[in-house]
Amino acid sequence: MLSYEIKLALYKEGEVSFYATDLEELSKRGISYTKAEVFYNPDMKVNRDISVAVNRILRKDGKSASIDLMAATGVRSIRWAVESDVDRVWANDKNPVAAHIIRKNVALNNVEDRVKVTCKDAGMLTSELMEIGIKFWYVDLDPFGSPAPYTRDSLRIVRRGGILAVTATDTAPLFGVYPLKLFRYYRVSGTRTHFHKEFGIRALIYFILMEATLKDLLAIPLLAYSHLHYVRAYFLIERGALEFRKVIEENLGWVNYCECGNWSTTRAVEPPGRITCELCGSRMRLMGPVWIGSYKNKEFISRIMECVPSEESRKILKSLADEIDIPFYHDLDLISRKLRISSPGVNKVVEKLRERGFSASRSHAEPKAIKTDANLAEMIRILS
Repeated sequence: MLSYEIKLALYKEGEVSFYATDLEELSKRGISYTKAEVFYNPDMKVNRDISVAVNRILRKDGKSASIDLMAATGVRSIRWAVESDVDRVWANDKNPVAAHIIRKNVALNNVEDRVKVTCKDAGMLTSELMEIGIKFWYVDLDPFGSPAPYTRDSLRIVRRGGILAVTATDTAPLFGVYPLKLFRYYRVSGTRTHFHKEFGIRALIYFILMEATLKDLLAIPLLAYSHLHYVRAYFLIERGALEFRKVIEENLGWVNYCECGNWSTTRAVEPPGRITCELCGSRMRLMGPVWIGSYKNKEFISRIMECVPSEESRKILKSLADEIDIPFYHDLDLISRKLRISSPGVNKVVEKLRERGFSASRSHAEPKAIKTDANLAEMIRILS
């Protein structure tokens, strides 16, 4: 009944075929894909590709049980079964229409023996699973909007030594466009900056870390990135009450930011005082707390790159691997506009910085961004 009430189209992604709402038909009617009866976003393919690679790694390590708490069409879950050869996959969505289509897609790909489908609220399902002692090596949390309301429940069903994958599509709050929402959802104080995409990554990591501590767990970031309209992060989940103090002392910090584009970071648990900008003399804004440690594990990324099923995903991972581990980046276009000069090539500026003894690299987050230990004043001297 549902299949003819909703206009469906057959899609293919990776090695999987699946039905979803006909996006072309929606477009003709002037309706956004976000309003589809069965949600499917083709732009999230890189997100799903990397999740397939992560599940391949876990499968090789003998960790073969995964759950997608908000599965929509089920394409992600089914790809784990088909492409990652995961033994036990659980695909859940609270939308009964979506759950019906997931079952249809599971049968289409002949993985009924490995993919279980349920139609429940994510929080209710995690409570039930916790009650009967079912946990997973891989838990994927990919909601529409903020993951904040669902994070604590998701952590309850990750096995120790397993991975929690989190997507945030509410980038406006995370990137500081709506400071009050950023504070309300993620307990981070901040504003819009030129390095807003990386600030969003680090704010999300801080939030997940603090949510994990409430369960006496440690959420260690293995990989985090910003792509298109979302932020994505993978965490290794371990018992961590004893290690927590060391982790936050080494990796938590604050940012003093000035509207002129200058900033400095302080590694500290307690907030430092606000300072005066050395360039323009303005009072700088204190932002944080955020994660200022590394958001990538090089060995983990190397293993993913061997397994990732698409060149686009490999490029993002390569860009991440090549980044230096220094918080935030300079925007070449912004500095060039202030200096009233043509914006130079990123590689050329990186070379100049290295020649002068600074560490420097591109950033995966922005095409004209440079990560470096040179401050803004030094960047201006190099570009002038």
